[in-house]
Amino acid sequence: MRFLSPEWLVALDAALGASPAVRAATSSTTLRLLQVVTGGPDGDLAYVVAVGHGTVEVRSATTAEPADVTLATTWDTAVAIATGALAAHDAFTTGRLVVRGDVDLLRTQALALAGLDGSFAAVRSSTTY
Repeated sequence: MRFLSPEWLVALDAALGASPAVRAATSSTTLRLLQVVTGGPDGDLAYVVAVGHGTVEVRSATTAEPADVTLATTWDTAVAIATGALAAHDAFTTGRLVVRGDVDLLRTQALALAGLDGSFAAVRSSTTY
């Protein structure tokens, strides 16, 4: 399935929802991340990752979706980050990843978010870019 397609978002949501590790990592976390990606194969898109006390939901969104933190980037940068060709930190420091909102909240929830990576890896293995 193609990266960030509707079916990819559904697969990621299912993987995160089925993971005991995700439930444990996010048990005391509440955070809404909005990811905005411009210039994709189907145009611009947005999706939200809503973390709430042991549950994680991933779904399509609009750019007006309420969020604690918004991450904005181009398609090429999103692909580079997702494939490991570019570290998110490097994308941020070079201006290729724009972060708006409560950055302190994002920083305090970094360990919980890192706990999501295993589920992302499972979906990445069947992702095309």
